[in-house]
Amino acid sequence: MDKALILIVDDTPDNLDVLGGILGKEYKVKVALNGERALRIAHGTPRPDMILLDVIMPDIDGYEVCRRLKADPITANIPIIFVTAKAKAEDERLGLELGAVDYITKPISPPIVELRVRTQLALYDQNRELERRVAERTKELSDTIQQLRETTAAKERIESELAIAGQIQRAMLPKTDLTDAVECGYRLSAFLQPARQVGGDLYDFFLLDTGWLCLAIGDVSDKGVPAALTMARVITLIRAIAKLNSTPAAILEAINIALCHENDDCHFVTLLCGILEISTGTLHYASGGHDAPLLLRNKHNSWIQLETGPALGIFPNASFPNQRIQLEANDLLLFFTDGLTEAKNLQGNQFTASRLTELLSRHPANDPTRLIRSIQVFYNDFIEQGPASDDITLLALQYLPTHPAYLKHTTMQCTITINNELTELAQVRKRLGEILLQENISKSIIEDMQLVVEELLVNIIEYAFTDTTSTQQLINVHLNITETAVSFKFEDSGKPFNPLEEVTTPDLSVSAEERTNGGLGFFLVRKLVDHIHYARQEDKNVLLVSRNTANPT
Repeated sequence: MDKALILIVDDTPDNLDVLGGILGKEYKVKVALNGERALRIAHGTPRPDMILLDVIMPDIDGYEVCRRLKADPITANIPIIFVTAKAKAEDERLGLELGAVDYITKPISPPIVELRVRTQLALYDQNRELERRVAERTKELSDTIQQLRETTAAKERIESELAIAGQIQRAMLPKTDLTDAVECGYRLSAFLQPARQVGGDLYDFFLLDTGWLCLAIGDVSDKGVPAALTMARVITLIRAIAKLNSTPAAILEAINIALCHENDDCHFVTLLCGILEISTGTLHYASGGHDAPLLLRNKHNSWIQLETGPALGIFPNASFPNQRIQLEANDLLLFFTDGLTEAKNLQGNQFTASRLTELLSRHPANDPTRLIRSIQVFYNDFIEQGPASDDITLLALQYLPTHPAYLKHTTMQCTITINNELTELAQVRKRLGEILLQENISKSIIEDMQLVVEELLVNIIEYAFTDTTSTQQLINVHLNITETAVSFKFEDSGKPFNPLEEVTTPDLSVSAEERTNGGLGFFLVRKLVDHIHYARQEDKNVLLVSRNTANPT
């Protein structure tokens, strides 16, 4: 594989020697003593893969060189790192606003220079590869449409082409019946109806990894074939980018940058992306100009809080706030496009969001399929025989956790609250024994659960509250007993502490005298429970453990 070519621009030969010595072993290096020379090299062959650029130079300064490079399509995508003695915050801000990817101040640290150059080159290669894949996929779709044009009879060419394009669009959307099972931890249902034979609405969902569900819903500007092509591109981007980014905000930012590139027709898309942590019910989400989803809980509905960024494809430097909501068992979330709420009937009246919430309050649904069908009935009754003015997309998600702590048929629930002091453990042990005995839990399981609770409370008190003041802090232990399981949910406001990662597993292959202290108690906890899960939620440590009482461990 050819080495990357780096252009170093500095009017001081000693600086060129230093930077060339740092990078010359790993990369090809060219140098320029002034800005005009740098611009000629950047437009030559081969073009540099990266430019390290000084600011203070005699002919034109580095800022002007950067401005010219970014204004020229031929050199606009070359990553630029300023390496300069100008260390003020406003200097760095100006450099980054002009399009530089990084800003290093002198005197330089060779390891820092190597690391930042290597990181930015890796990102540059990754972006080029992503653009190549998207271009290939877009070309395939364009070629397919072109082939349809050439093989369709002249008289029926347009109608036939659009009908097949609509089939292609529908084939790109996931089938909801594949996930219609409680064992998945969730249930989904979806509906998409374009105003024409093809449209610009979209939805998607897929597992990022075991236990993480990514879902998205969007609305492309315009209608017809241009919107359909953009819709296909967005779905391709979602699938490719989601596997490289861990948060919805990062996914939207990457898609936005890709859509802004060569967007001469100014197409844009409103897009809402969410990632559901199935084990805990935490939904992380971010929005680029899209409407807030509707939460249906216990036959009541409300809009979830949503701070949105701009629509995607307009501002390349846009940001999108990460947000989250904690779902409870059987919660329903309804995602939709504005083709529903802005639909008009023959009298010119809009369907409106308030009408939607009112109808769902009077006719609550208990599963995603029924929710989607109910809304379809409401919508059709409202518009009567009027034509659809916009695409309509609905996506309904129901959270159906399989963790024993959420199982139905609860026979008893209670909460034990203590201070973060070891002296309270004896009282907790006694109280817990009384509760479990009253619920006819076997003596062996009671003893195991007393040990589990005691060991976990010791860990929480000794590790989560190590840097607190003498002020007492509360620890809540929520007990949930079902027909088949005993479950505990520990909540505390101490510093972040994940025992699954921070408690060392003891080496049982050596004698007790040789073994390092610590970890044995939590090792026993793992052996005595069937499920254990940790999460950091709303500045609190949340630890879930459960024990199957039907088939003792």
